Amino acid sequence: MQGLDCAKQQGQNYTVASIGSFEQLPDYSYAMPMPRGEFVVEGKVFLHQLLGLTSCEISFNQLPPGAGIPFLHRHHQNEEVYLVIQGEGEFQVDGEVFAIAQGSAVRVSTAGARSLRNNSAIEPLTWVVVQATEGGYSSPEIGDGKKVRGDVVWP
Repeated sequence: MQGLDCAKQQGQNYTVASIGSFEQLPDYSYAMPMPRGEFVVEGKVFLHQLLGLTSCEISFNQLPPGAGIPFLHRHHQNEEVYLVIQGEGEFQVDGEVFAIAQGSAVRVSTAGARSLRNNSAIEPLTWVVVQATEGGYSSPEIGDGKKVRGDVVWP
């Protein structure tokens, strides 16, 4: 596990974990293997292992003011959806640059070469990334959901 120990609770059909507040994201890091050693990404925590995910990867991410991801990347199988939670910045896909801010949602296909940066001098840029197999989703909107018998009872 990267960074801090997470509070975790598990039942037969669920797992709950807390990484803490977004202010604690800089305490997490991910060491990415590179041809000449590793590149440490500060402010990143993956949820796959923590939650036992089986169909996607989700990560919380944060860049401090003025910082950016110093390389382009793409994926072989997974499209990504970036959900901006806080701050503002710029996103680049295949050389096209566009503004992002709190509330922005960006989907990037596997072929898209991508990167982003925080162009604020004051506020961190915080986002969530969801990765899933491109073309693998078969039930749009709520097509996979179904109502079950029973009443909702809160203690």
